[in-house]
Amino acid sequence: MAAFAVDQLLAQQLGRRTDVRFVFSTQCTLDQQILASTCLRVCHEHFPQPVLARTFSQMGTAGIPTVLRLAAMHNQGPGRRELACITASDKWIAPFVRSFPNLVVHGDASAACLVGQLEEPGIARIEAIKTVLKPWHGCFWSA
Repeated sequence: MAAFAVDQLLAQQLGRRTDVRFVFSTQCTLDQQILASTCLRVCHEHFPQPVLARTFSQMGTAGIPTVLRLAAMHNQGPGRRELACITASDKWIAPFVRSFPNLVVHGDASAACLVGQLEEPGIARIEAIKTVLKPWHGCFWSA
């Protein structure tokens, strides 16, 4: 799904593929087999020689602000045209269930974006990133 999201993204950004130097993948999947690596597949299919490629797994909702912050760190300085391709994926794998009574039904999802300093206007501008950690008190599994 992440590779398909990158396909769709690059179809809209013709010519930008060569500007991508960093590939960051964040996911909540529990499938940790090396051949199932989202980051490796995206690199293999779209960006065969990135400067840096990393997977940030099992971070829950903290993965996306983490990779956005890393992309910003690698894109500092005037005139930098290097881009980061970021993918975010979630896949529900057995024995985990997709639905809980009276709660939302979960499903598989994936998205991709290019992050960098662009000369032309983009679709969004990140002004700031703030991450808050609230420690859990008590036993999470019995709550």
